[in-house]
Amino acid sequence: MGVGPLVGAAVSSAYRLPEAAGPLLVSVAAGILAQAARISLRVAFHHVRPGAFLVSRPAVVVVVAAVVTALAVYATG
Repeated sequence: MGVGPLVGAAVSSAYRLPEAAGPLLVSVAAGILAQAARISLRVAFHHVRPGAFLVSRPAVVVVVAAVVTALAVYATG
């Protein structure tokens, strides 16, 4: 998990990416963050019914945080 960002930084500095790849990479990063959040929440709330998990407040907070992070990365890039 700690090596991934280093590899990504090395590859992006070694190769010039097209302009259109920026939003695509941000959406991929947001998808990865959302999947990690979903897995973490599933483990944390393994005793909760699946229907209750989908509308729980922690799930909503994590999704909103992932969206805000993706938008911040897109806005600064």
